[in-house]
Amino acid sequence: MVFPMALTIHAESLPRSQLSQKNEKEAGTFTVVDVTLAQNDVPALTTKVRQISQQLIPSGQSIGMQIEGSGVVIVGFEELSYNNEKVSPAKDAGCEVGDIIVSINGTDIRKMSDVTTSLKALPEEKDLTMELLRKGEKIAIHLTPIQDDQDVSRLGLLIQDQLSGVGTLTYIDPETKSYGGLGHNIYPLDQQTENVEEGLIFYSFVDRINKSAKNEPGEKEAHFLAEKGVLGAIRQHSVFGIFGELTEVNGAILGLDPIPVAKPSEVEVGPAEFLTVISGEKIERFTCEVIDVSEQTTPAIKSFIIKLTDERLIEKTGGIVQGMSGSPIIQNGKLIGAVTHVFVNDPLKGYGVHLEWMLSVQQQHQEEAA
Repeated sequence: MVFPMALTIHAESLPRSQLSQKNEKEAGTFTVVDVTLAQNDVPALTTKVRQISQQLIPSGQSIGMQIEGSGVVIVGFEELSYNNEKVSPAKDAGCEVGDIIVSINGTDIRKMSDVTTSLKALPEEKDLTMELLRKGEKIAIHLTPIQDDQDVSRLGLLIQDQLSGVGTLTYIDPETKSYGGLGHNIYPLDQQTENVEEGLIFYSFVDRINKSAKNEPGEKEAHFLAEKGVLGAIRQHSVFGIFGELTEVNGAILGLDPIPVAKPSEVEVGPAEFLTVISGEKIERFTCEVIDVSEQTTPAIKSFIIKLTDERLIEKTGGIVQGMSGSPIIQNGKLIGAVTHVFVNDPLKGYGVHLEWMLSVQQQHQEEAA
């Protein structure tokens, strides 16, 4: 298996274009990582469908995620000199940070080099049309690039062709070694589920916690443990999280004994607990309370509301922080769901998604893949 053993994590964070509402934010954190996936990094996908077990291992392990999919992400803008002025053609035309470029003049864009190739093929001072994915909707932007001193067409864009970040592994199927994690989508989708051609998960190490405060959600600062190798392959990215199978299976990763999965109707207002990492690699158990449950008969992302009650956790984190997305929630000895969002104006509270909904999406994907 070919894998670059050294990863460098840059300080800037990928913009949160997936911010759902003014008072809610995904409890995940994403950073730009300068690593290229080799073709044989991703294990072959088995086509044999096996029913997902109804007793799963709750995890809570901090994981690094890397997805290389269709399109490149706009992470910023660059001012260019033109007629004694500073301009950014892309920004002036209406591009926004977090937009995903999926095509230029009808040519599909999958990676940054595709953008360079498209611009080189463009006649001087020629308009172009970029198709963007923004918050789940496709839009067209028309603009004219600027020619620099080397006659290279410039858009005034800063782009990144991979999405990488830190989240939490929710569960592991002890029989199939398949997994689910994160509990929400990484970037806006134009459809409910999306197959991932190249995606990996890694062990990660939590270096520190930036505490949450009212209107200022905190986050986990973590780095990939590249020396431990690839933990698993990402096969699917959906509004309910990431799914795939583990490539490394040992006693440490399997951790706890399997427990039953609760049906949505079994989730109730009352005490609960969840598993997550707040320092290093140590998975810890913290208390919380389910304070409201939505009546859902079909999959939906916001199934119930939890409130943190663990004083030690609150002292350490100030509340739910970004990077806790996917932390498994347990109630009455059953796995009921995963942490997904934090309330910005009250970081002690957040949403959870029913585990049943995560499993139904994963099972559907496995059947379609076969």
